Amino acid sequence: ESSCTIDRHGIVQLMHSAVFFVWQDVPSPVFFSLWIAVWVMVLLILPSTVADLYRWIRYQIRRVSYKSNFKKELQSEGINLAGQDLRYRDFTGMNLRRSNFSGANMLGCRLNGCNLEDA
Repeated sequence: ESSCTIDRHGIVQLMHSAVFFVWQDVPSPVFFSLWIAVWVMVLLILPSTVADLYRWIRYQIRRVSYKSNFKKELQSEGINLAGQDLRYRDFTGMNLRRSNFSGANMLGCRLNGCNLEDA
């Protein structure tokens, strides 16, 4: 018979010691309901917080991999994006950083592929 087996009496003792350990954190029974409410809130909020954190980390990983895949795809087509900020470019290669351009200028740049900052 191994010494690692715990009988029913041992389990009851373990539960009593756990209850005592939890109870000794409570300063007095007056604050017991407040203490319970805090723990209930922690146990209710913690899973959603962990889930949100997990989703945020997955989103960041997907975003970074999407950016690198997009750059590789453009480089395979012969477009070099070294040192350029992709946020201000649309897929025509037109630079959208400047906002005061006319429709004709925009059409000309769409046809010619020019950079509006140089225009």
